[in-house]
Amino acid sequence: MRKETKRESAGGVTALRDRLREAIAAGEIPTDQSRTQTDLAELFAVSRTPLREALRMLELEQLIVREPNGRFRATDLSAAEVEELAVTTMILEAAAARHTVDGLLVADHAALEGLYAESQRLAEVGEWDAYEVVHRAFHATLTRDVGPMHIEQLNRLWDQASRYRQAFARSPQAEHREAISQREHRLILDTALDGDAEGTARRIARHHARCTEEIVALLEPGYATGRLDLTLAMVTDFSAPRLV
Repeated sequence: MRKETKRESAGGVTALRDRLREAIAAGEIPTDQSRTQTDLAELFAVSRTPLREALRMLELEQLIVREPNGRFRATDLSAAEVEELAVTTMILEAAAARHTVDGLLVADHAALEGLYAESQRLAEVGEWDAYEVVHRAFHATLTRDVGPMHIEQLNRLWDQASRYRQAFARSPQAEHREAISQREHRLILDTALDGDAEGTARRIARHHARCTEEIVALLEPGYATGRLDLTLAMVTDFSAPRLV
């Protein structure tokens, strides 16, 4: 039998970490019910050695809490966390859009139109898991022309924020919020189709800020989004001269 290499072993842990992230977003690892490593190993049909490392990685991302009894649960949803995720995402995604939009081709424009139309259809029928995939592809297309480290950070932030989007996708206010999001996506798309990179970046930042404010209001009414407001003002002010 061929021995597993260190690279293959690391790849398996990374893949397991990603599976666990998805499970947290989907509520399969809840915030209010802790589980042992044995429970999780059986649930995901994996051995405890890669599971232990994957859990450690998720602890560093603050997605998993290790309780004193050695059990694990997903971290609680919090207004402070969703604000922090949004602040970082706004900065990185706005910068990526400024680098990307000018270089989009006619085929990219058509692809974005298709993604937008599909996201509308999926939202109307409430297929939120499929919607999340299309929604992510829409944003990723508008922000793709940056370095691998930048893309990696955007992907990680998207994964961490997905549990907030999914948690509130089925709330009573979801239909109203989604209608606003679709209008914002249409404005983002139209601005990108016009080749206006800075305008697209501004609209993306405002979209993230508005969505975050609504989630924060549901999580913790009265929470002051001072960091979000400051970041939005900074990201949307492109009047300052840039280094060349």
